[in-house]
Amino acid sequence: MEDNNNVMLEPEDDELGFFDKLVGVFTEPGETFKSVVNNDPKFSDWFFPLILAIIFGVALQFVIIQTPELKQKQIEVQMKEMQKSFQEQIDAGNITEEQAEAQMENIMKMMEENMVIGALFQAIIAFIAGFIFFFVFLAGLFFILKMLFKGEGSFAHAMSTYGLSQYLGILNSIAIVIAMIATGNLMNGLTVADFLGMEKTEITGFLLGKIEPLRWWYWAVVGLGFAKVHKSDSPGKYVIATLVIYFVFTIIMFFLAQKFSFLGYMI
Repeated sequence: MEDNNNVMLEPEDDELGFFDKLVGVFTEPGETFKSVVNNDPKFSDWFFPLILAIIFGVALQFVIIQTPELKQKQIEVQMKEMQKSFQEQIDAGNITEEQAEAQMENIMKMMEENMVIGALFQAIIAFIAGFIFFFVFLAGLFFILKMLFKGEGSFAHAMSTYGLSQYLGILNSIAIVIAMIATGNLMNGLTVADFLGMEKTEITGFLLGKIEPLRWWYWAVVGLGFAKVHKSDSPGKYVIATLVIYFVFTIIMFFLAQKFSFLGYMI
């Protein structure tokens, strides 16, 4: 008679340590995510990468204000946006050109004197927005992919794999800092449009702004993470679906940025 007590249960994978996960997400993301999913989800898997990603993103602003050439270009970009607003008021007859010029001179002076305070304020906003966007993107991708492929993975494990993917975003931020210092140009990505200084809210700039290998690699790894969460035998479809969802999102942001210019950094 068969003894049911002798039935062997499939052992869990040996759990990877912090640095093994950090390195593994770059070198062997599939195996790293598989190990994560086969063990209990960890708070540290998503919290620490997210905090680091936000910190490195904030560091971009402080690099700008500490680099005279970049600082001046950021002021020029902000003044260009304000100039449009003042021109609309001039055209409407609300103010004269002389009044507009005087106000713009005062604003530019205040910008130069208060850029550090402004950067600190942006850092606080970045931390709040970073957590909000993390969970919004995570929830959106998780439920869209779950609906498309009928996966049964847990949201907690999705948090872990999506969180670990943020290490790739950190690499992208470091590369952007190096590129800005090397070229003396403001950038929010490593795209052809960024290197050419093109506006991404224009169609040509938008399309050239999609030529960014590091960004596509990041979203491909995110898709692979979701495939492992749902224990799919066809990870390719998750990767393709994630890349398509990302591209559709940027198209939506492109049209919204025509009305709301502050959304331009999201495309």
